Amino acid sequence: FHTLYLTSKGYKVKAIDKSDIALNKLKEHAQKHSLLGNVEIVNCNIKNYKFKESYYAIVCTYVLHFFKKKDYIKIIKNIKSHTKKNGLNFIIVFTKKGELVGNDKFFPFDNNELKSYYKDWEILSYEEKMVETMKQDKDGRRLLHQATIIVAKKK
Repeated sequence: FHTLYLTSKGYKVKAIDKSDIALNKLKEHAQKHSLLGNVEIVNCNIKNYKFKESYYAIVCTYVLHFFKKKDYIKIIKNIKSHTKKNGLNFIIVFTKKGELVGNDKFFPFDNNELKSYYKDWEILSYEEKMVETMKQDKDGRRLLHQATIIVAKKK
């Protein structure tokens, strides 16, 4: 949980997720570690979320590839426009390379596609690498898939 790490370092965090299960787990862990005061939990699909302010950092991991391209482009633009000057975006998405294929609710990015959306920002880190996913095959082996990881700073 990025939220727990950031709140443990004293940052105030707004955690947005559409999953009641994920949000309840987050709330439990935040309460257990006395961090609930630093986190605002919002149950919402990021596609429908209306930003009311700008942020120093926006973290969006393993989410955007579940949206159709026209929608994830809109979400990225929204995230970028609500990041303060010199603020950071940390995003991880799956690409088309790997073992997660054939899912009609999965719209992976092309190689270098995420980088192209940040050509007007300073790219501090960019990597495309194979990672273990949460999905397993019939033998219990975790499937491998390529992820794109970007950290970009708004100019």
